[in-house]
Amino acid sequence: MKTKATSVLAKSGDGSIQITFSIPYGEIKTARQAAVGELSQNITVPGFRKGKAPYQKAFNKLSPGDVVEKTITILFPELFADAIREHKIKPATYPKLELLKAEEEKPWEIKATTCELPRIKLLAYKKELTMALKTKKKLSAQEKEQMVIETLLKLVEVKIPEILIREETDARLSQLLARIEKLGLTLESYLASIGKNVETMRADYQNESEKTLKLELILNEIADQEKVKVKEEDINKAMAEIKAADNPRQRAAVRSLLRKRAVLTLLAGLV
Repeated sequence: MKTKATSVLAKSGDGSIQITFSIPYGEIKTARQAAVGELSQNITVPGFRKGKAPYQKAFNKLSPGDVVEKTITILFPELFADAIREHKIKPATYPKLELLKAEEEKPWEIKATTCELPRIKLLAYKKELTMALKTKKKLSAQEKEQMVIETLLKLVEVKIPEILIREETDARLSQLLARIEKLGLTLESYLASIGKNVETMRADYQNESEKTLKLELILNEIADQEKVKVKEEDINKAMAEIKAADNPRQRAAVRSLLRKRAVLTLLAGLV
């Protein structure tokens, strides 16, 4: 009887999830043969046409790291899908993988780290927002929206998974580094110009990332409760204005942005 891969799940208080997989060597061997077959299409082994070398000769020619990475790439989607069904989880992001063990003739172990989105509890948020907005007179639409954001962030307690904060922070820092490089500056000169070091800048970005993620979850929950919809023609108009490529991913991003904007407009109009 064929031995199947097993998985053990561990959850953290912030919603982070670690799944440790133990994969029988038989499955590893089958996936590795497929991996070598794919990778060997791009190499030439002396005495053989490109992509036509026998398995062992192709294997010896390839980088061991590339073979391991491709093997895991082939194996993991099915392993992850099985773990989702078995443990009844709803991952919010594709997991980060760490190879723990990879010995010949022995089961491999892989650790996958992901998270689930926290549940949002909205308690009398309309009443609180109305009271907050009434305390200020003659606010502009932009000022009202800013007050809505500040009030929601104070009112609703949400524990954001560390993995999401880290990913958002890294993405923002990567964008910053790209802009700095485009301007012909070094990171050191940029930091000196704003009076910060790497640690304080990362802390600032991490704090902003956490606020952004928290606000996004809150607004999405309110949008669901209020049944906020976005019309296709509004999406088309927005995409035309920003000259975005028309594909499902881009449309989903624009839809999400317009939906959150509609929620802010709705809440700012409570008074």
